Amino acid sequence: MTVAASAVKEWFASDCPDTSIAKLATGAGMSRVTLHQQLLRGQVPATTVVAIARSLGQLPLQTLARFDPYKDLVPSRPDSREILAFLDWPELLVAVGQVYRNVPITEAQLGSMHFPDSSRVWVDAIDSGSIRKAVEDDLGMASSNMAAALRTTLKLPLAVAFARAAGTPLASAFVVADVLTPVEAGWQPDERKEALLALDVSRLLNLVNGRSLAAEKYVRRIRQFEVDLG
Repeated sequence: MTVAASAVKEWFASDCPDTSIAKLATGAGMSRVTLHQQLLRGQVPATTVVAIARSLGQLPLQTLARFDPYKDLVPSRPDSREILAFLDWPELLVAVGQVYRNVPITEAQLGSMHFPDSSRVWVDAIDSGSIRKAVEDDLGMASSNMAAALRTTLKLPLAVAFARAAGTPLASAFVVADVLTPVEAGWQPDERKEALLALDVSRLLNLVNGRSLAAEKYVRRIRQFEVDLG
């Protein structure tokens, strides 16, 4: 999911006509050579557009929405299916215990939205049972390659493909891929906390049960990997 270099050049000419490529690159935290090469190849990664938009004081999501691949990108709160997938299981266990004991929780205590198994957790949360296979077929990916991709932060094109297949907000895919911050995507400050408080104890315990089983499999896989390495 790149943006046509010609469209990016039009953006530069419209919004910052007196700013050199070198200055744009420096502001975005990248080398001038890298930005030149992207423009020469004819395709500019969305991550570059986001970095330059931030350096210009523009809202990255609104800037991306100017370009054809992202015309349907709008600020969006997360879907109810996905929001608690942005919470690792240790923090989830503690928070559910606090909810059960009527102890106040804060968004800050819920930890990072990106953790070692976060990509798989998110995909599992939005997959009704056939989405992963549909995305593999659509992108021509082998199951082994998909499994490998889910063991790290999802690349943006893959996150976008999952969001489109699941019907979840496209903006959330950019959060999953760590391209946009939740605030830039249109989230409210306490999304995870409010989602936890909105569930009754029975549903929270079902969530904990499912995530605990998945976490156990993940830990076993990591330990086996360590054993195989010797």
